[in-house]
Amino acid sequence: FWRFAAPRGLASTLQVTVLWADTIVIGALRGPEDAGVYAIAARFLVVGSLVIGAVLQVTGPRISRLLTRGDDEAVQATFRTATWWVVWLVWPMYLVLATLPEPMLLLFGEDYLPAASTVTVLALAMCVGAACGPVDVVLLMSGRSWLSLGNWAAALVVDLGLAFLLIPRYGILGAAIAWAASILVRNVGPLFQVRSVLGLDPFGLGYARATLTAGIVFGGGGLLVRNLLGARLVSIAVLLAVGLPLYGMLLHRWRHGLYVSAPQGPTTRDEHTDEVDA
Repeated sequence: FWRFAAPRGLASTLQVTVLWADTIVIGALRGPEDAGVYAIAARFLVVGSLVIGAVLQVTGPRISRLLTRGDDEAVQATFRTATWWVVWLVWPMYLVLATLPEPMLLLFGEDYLPAASTVTVLALAMCVGAACGPVDVVLLMSGRSWLSLGNWAAALVVDLGLAFLLIPRYGILGAAIAWAASILVRNVGPLFQVRSVLGLDPFGLGYARATLTAGIVFGGGGLLVRNLLGARLVSIAVLLAVGLPLYGMLLHRWRHGLYVSAPQGPTTRDEHTDEVDA
């Protein structure tokens, strides 16, 4: 119990530290005003994190159960499905923020406009993190809490090292680059670990459809609207008015491949096993 729980508890402490370390360093090196601007810019990403957390809360127990049963095929399917869902749920949000950050920052006042590039860097980093899937959950559910701890420790070292190096010269943009690097460390690295240790990956036809659809509709669409209408609130309104129906149509067309809609019929193998156990 403690071999698993102790590293997990320490990793949770590191998670909170990574979340707030940049803001504290900015406050110490650049003053409270820059720290406040950076905190607002970073908090835009919290909404997407809540969506990701909701998917992971459902995914974790299922992956643990399937790993215990030794059903590698079902684990792979669950891992891929969770990744695809996360991508098609949060990529639109992050790509809108990445391409049109200024209108959202203006909601807090013109003093926050210098944080536009910060929002873009962090939003793109979160897209990469989301595209890696629930890799930390898979490591934890397979009992490898020490690997998870090592990944979070590496992310914190990278974050703080780059923060002290970049913030004095680049300010809040330097902090954004440091945090983006830590996001990559704690997602891309574990992706390779999950693939090498457990033989799992998030890729497939549904992955390509989810990333390309969101990238074209909201990434490409955001850049197009920005060039035509400028970085204004009406630009976001136009992008959402056109992009959301188109995105919804494409998701509906590919709903079975993305497992957005489950086919009706007999219970699945996993559900049937649960009934027999009961």
